[in-house]
Amino acid sequence: MVGAVEPGRGPAGLVDEDERVALGGPDAGPEFDGMTVGRADRIEQRSENPVLPVLGADAPLVGVQLARRRAGHPADASRGRRSLTSVRATFTETARDGQARCGVVTTPRGTFTTPRFMPVGTRGAIVHLAAEDVERLGAQVILANTYHLMLRPGADVVEALGGIHGMADWHEHVLTDSGGYQIFSLGPELSDEGATFKSVYDGSTHLLSPEKAVDVQAKIGADIQMVLDVCPSSIADLGVVRRAVERTAEWAERGRTAFLDHHDASSRQCQFGIVQGGTDEA
Repeated sequence: MVGAVEPGRGPAGLVDEDERVALGGPDAGPEFDGMTVGRADRIEQRSENPVLPVLGADAPLVGVQLARRRAGHPADASRGRRSLTSVRATFTETARDGQARCGVVTTPRGTFTTPRFMPVGTRGAIVHLAAEDVERLGAQVILANTYHLMLRPGADVVEALGGIHGMADWHEHVLTDSGGYQIFSLGPELSDEGATFKSVYDGSTHLLSPEKAVDVQAKIGADIQMVLDVCPSSIADLGVVRRAVERTAEWAERGRTAFLDHHDASSRQCQFGIVQGGTDEA
């Protein structure tokens, strides 16, 4: 994944306007205009300032991380009104070996290192462990699941309990998966509108659209929310993989629009895109 930032907005001035290269091209479309990244030849192993800031509001959607920035802590955001500032995450490379790299991601909540194992707290908690136990084990990010949380206990309940951090008594980062993996594992009915599931708890039917995925994750209140994607089998036929990628891109555009139009999500959360595909060499 690559990151971008407006000219002159790199953290601590580490990325200058004259050290940028534009992405896109004549056929890239207007949404690519002005997207920039830190030049790769400026990033060296153990360099003190290899920074790849993540995307601003006008950046493209597919195959990149999507994020916004605001001043202060996300937990301090006032809900119910549109913020004039926005959340942004940054990635700082600390070491490289070929294409592999280590780094630090910084958000308004703090930092976490990469590569990063994220313990899965499907409904906001790690089974058999208290939050302080997970913290003592060195976890920096917990992964929770939008599909399961919207069904039990429900996104409104999570929001009323102070969001996922308040409900789980967890003060480090939380990332919520959009529900895309359930598209693979539960076999819902897919349409351009979204994915129609049957609840694994009571059999009720629910439509999860790109827009609803944004709204549910905004109520859950994780630091990072993901756009809804279609996750195909790794051995799926080429036609299935191609359609999954196309639909993932279409849904990402809708999800990004919904995120930026939401009354306060972009003032307290980052939104990341998903790189999707299969193993077909074509």
